[in-house]
Amino acid sequence: MNTIDLVRQFMTAFGQPVREKPGFPEPSSDGALFTEQQDIRCALGFLRDAQRVFKSGAAAGSRLCLRLALETEELVELAEAFLERDIVAALDAQVDREYILQRTNLELGFDGCYAEAFQRVHKSNIAKLGPDGKPIVDSTGKVRKPSGWVAADLSDLVL
Repeated sequence: MNTIDLVRQFMTAFGQPVREKPGFPEPSSDGALFTEQQDIRCALGFLRDAQRVFKSGAAAGSRLCLRLALETEELVELAEAFLERDIVAALDAQVDREYILQRTNLELGFDGCYAEAFQRVHKSNIAKLGPDGKPIVDSTGKVRKPSGWVAADLSDLVL
């Protein structure tokens, strides 16, 4: 399975929405749309501040700050696309983020181990299903770890 199929498997197992066609989820009410837009504007402020910090480090020659500046730039574009509900711009930002992710993987030398690391993390994430085979979800919608859950060990892939 490729990575998108593994993530689809996770989302399906955990009852999370998987759209068949491009589009944004509909807010539950007009008030929810207003709150969503406020939250995105707030996040944009934080992202733009982070972007300035990383760009100043990148300007000084830091490869790590450059990687973060590029990723943050795309997160800004994604947040702007969400705010405008511009599905084309969201797709562009997501593709650019994937491209930057893979560039970072290559720069860090993860080419030979990334696929295995992803498989291990996926297996660990699927293990977050509760004893009844259902996800344990908190009030924010975040999946919680069941008792006895163990994180994926990736150390042998890089050490």
